[in-house]
Formats: sequence, C-alpha cells, structure tokens
Amino acid sequence: MTDSLDSYYISYEEFSLKKRAILSNSKKVGSLYIYNDINTFYPPLTDESELPVNGIFLNDIGDFKKFVNLKQFYLEGLFLKELPDFFISFKKLERMQICFSRSTDVKKALSILLKMPSLNYLDINSSRLSEDKRDYLIKELTSNGIKVFDYFTLHEPKNRLRTH
Repeated sequence: MTDSLDSYYISYEEFSLKKRAILSNSKKVGSLYIYNDINTFYPPLTDESELPVNGIFLNDIGDFKKFVNLKQFYLEGLFLKELPDFFISFKKLERMQICFSRSTDVKKALSILLKMPSLNYLDINSSRLSEDKRDYLIKELTSNGIKVFDYFTLHEPKNRLRTH
C-alpha cells in the first residue's frame, strides 16, 4: 500500500500565511499550484516590461526544495528571474508551470530543466520572455522530448505552400 500525496491549490497570499504548516508536511505534497490572487495584465511581448502589471517576483524560494515528492508544480502570475539549481533534485516532477521574467537567463534555465529526469511538460504561457528566448527554449526542450505549452508562439509548417 502506498501513501497518497496531498495537493494544494492556493493563492500566494494564503500560502504565505500557511507556509510553515505546509512546509512541515512538505514530503507528503505531490501537487502544488500557487497563484497570484491579484489580476495580472499582460502588455504585448514587444513591450520591454520585466513583469506584467501586478506580477510578483519570487525572490526567496529556497524553501521549495523541501517538496521532494512533487509531481506537479505550478506558479501562476508569480515570476522567477532564474530557476534555482535545486530544481534538479525534483526527481519525480513531471509537470511544471513557470513564469519567467524578461531578464531570465534562458541558457541557465535550460541547463537545469534538461537535468530534471521526469519532466515531460512545461507551461511557459505566462512568461515575459522575448520571442527569441521563447523560440530557443521551446526548440531545445521539444528536441529533448519535453512538451512545451505556450499560447504566444505559433508553430507554422516550414513549407507554407501546399500542392494538391
């Protein structure tokens, strides 16, 4: 018999208030979805803004490394400038949503993402990455078998003209 893992769907504000209790149970958490409870408004990708209006930077996320049994991890409207190295230790993490900021070092993030052994799905939809960074990230991840979800990138066939 295996123990079932807990799931949390929680606002950032509520998570901040209950953080100590949730962390005390961190080894039993399999799914963690934390969202920004303030509506975020996204300017066009051509806008150089680091974050959308009401976006929140997560600067101190070291406590997240305690969630060693995560299978799903989602951050919505909560942005990272960089992906911490400890994400490599998430051996069971299969699905993840990350909001990268405009200044994220995509090559460094890739070096971590590609070392995550179980990762098979990454949602970057709410990220503020430039189009070039998005394209590069998508190309590298998909060529390594990781599905990437992104509303902003239209993947067109190379041969646009079809013959009948």
